Amino acid sequence: MNKYIINFENFGAYIAYLQRTCEVDGRRLSNQEICRRAHISHNTYADIKKGSIRDWLLTMR
Repeated sequence: MNKYIINFENFGAYIAYLQRTCEVDGRRLSNQEICRRAHISHNTYADIKKGSIRDWLLTMR
């Protein structure tokens, strides 16, 4: 199994934009609420907002 790191530079800014503009259940979600609802850790969410997403892919040789 090889480990690849994929960078999405604008993805974090897009998530922050959605967090500021979209309401869920009549309110804007905090980082903690997003992590709780998505079942991810705070560190993973921070990596996603930075634009760095680790993806482990199987490669066939």
